[in-house]
Amino acid sequence: MDIEAGNEKTEVTDIGDEFEVWFKETNRVYTVSDNGDLEEVKDVAFDKNPGDITKDKNGNNLDGTEEKPYEIWCIEDLVALSNMVNGNGKIYVNGKLVNATRNSFKDKYVKLKTTLNFKSKLSYQDSERTDFGDINGNDTDGNKLIEELSSGTGFIPIGFGKSFDGIFDGENNQIKEIFINYENDTNLTDNLGRAVGLFGVGNITSTVIKNLTVSGQIKGRGHAGGIIGINAQCIENCINNADVLGFNIVGGIAGGYVKKIVNCINNGQVEISGSTYQYAGIGGIIGFMNSEFEMNNSSNTGNVIEKAGNANVGGLIGTTGYNVNIDNCCNSGRLIDETNGVSIGGLIGLYREGILKIYNSTNMGQVEGKDSGGIIGACNLPAYTATGNCYIENSYNIAEIKGSATSGGIIGKIGGHAYKEMNIYITNSYNSGNVSGGTNGGIVGGVYNNGHGEKAQSLYINSVYYLSTSSTKSIGRGNPDKGNISEILNVNATEFEEKLNSYRDDTNQYPSNWLRWKIGEKGYPEYIN
Repeated sequence: MDIEAGNEKTEVTDIGDEFEVWFKETNRVYTVSDNGDLEEVKDVAFDKNPGDITKDKNGNNLDGTEEKPYEIWCIEDLVALSNMVNGNGKIYVNGKLVNATRNSFKDKYVKLKTTLNFKSKLSYQDSERTDFGDINGNDTDGNKLIEELSSGTGFIPIGFGKSFDGIFDGENNQIKEIFINYENDTNLTDNLGRAVGLFGVGNITSTVIKNLTVSGQIKGRGHAGGIIGINAQCIENCINNADVLGFNIVGGIAGGYVKKIVNCINNGQVEISGSTYQYAGIGGIIGFMNSEFEMNNSSNTGNVIEKAGNANVGGLIGTTGYNVNIDNCCNSGRLIDETNGVSIGGLIGLYREGILKIYNSTNMGQVEGKDSGGIIGACNLPAYTATGNCYIENSYNIAEIKGSATSGGIIGKIGGHAYKEMNIYITNSYNSGNVSGGTNGGIVGGVYNNGHGEKAQSLYINSVYYLSTSSTKSIGRGNPDKGNISEILNVNATEFEEKLNSYRDDTNQYPSNWLRWKIGEKGYPEYIN
């Protein structure tokens, strides 16, 4: 509801978690938090060509090159971008309303020039306009733009059935109070095409999204992510504050199939409502990966909730295989398996193939499920011909771990399926969290054969520690057929720092790619910044 004051010279509007105060004579807008703190002051940006991203706000031509990128100044421009990528709906060209034609934006640059809020009239040039037609799937509601984007199915993802192949730079601006609701979508013939997020579908070889924060609510019955549903080359310097609900593969930043995620944070709650995939996954950062992937300097603080029955849960990644590198990442969100039937891990739910490397990474979020681990829920390869090498180095868990079947301070379960060979290396790491439930161990919950009556896994442990109060055993069940288990120590917290920093590799050096340690405020080792 709007509040008019000062002879209509000032307008106050509730725009979600904030209030917007518009001084009309000076065209300045003040954003104030619910508790009265001043959040932002800026001039109202008027766009001479709303709905035409090929013009800047003054009407100058843009061609989408790096030197003259397309520009987003208002929500009409954002709708136009979506319509152009999807090849549906209306856009403006040289002041005339025309039907949008498909444009993938391959090798083109798009920049968000100001923060936009879907609930703020000042983020539109005309929030009451109806010329963009039916967007939300209800053609009987009058088609006012601000109402179209806040009801029904809401905003149509950029790349919904088609892919956005370009480079999108948010320039450290935000898209607030986005509303996307395809939870009841009946068109599931193509999970990929129906992916939801601010961006739905991208291109794994060309799509780049960077310097952007998103908040609001995103729901789908396909793959889902806060920034993008599926497929991107790189997502960098992005924050998701939106709550995300999806199907099969879901992540706070991306659903799946991304090559690189750098300096990203998810603060939103992430949920998966169902799945038909054998290796479905939900993660605080990304739900599923089965190709080359790198994640650096990223973290999740949001709750991750599994309601599907067979979707593996991870604070960072739900299900992963092939070649994946994780460095300097952290989960502090609570991981919840409501069905008690999956693998769930502080960083990774299920590791299933290829080479996985985890360096300098931490779990601080409670983990509770079937096969539960402080770093990885389960290491289980899918086929008798499969091989894998998993490395956990200079990493730790400090959270409580509960598993109905197996639970471990570092890894919940190793083995159990049919595979050829799997090597697990845990080096210079520790667990101080309490481990309980099922078969449990301070480091590993259980080691099992490979499903053919053979022990084909090797477990190499060096300089690994757990607190005397966390568990009674280092490995809860079983032993590998081979491997070097040295220095699993049950020590006091005050001994950790010296032991971790005293580690030396084969060249008698502390590895250059490892962070060093100090005693933190709670008495346990943490990384030196």
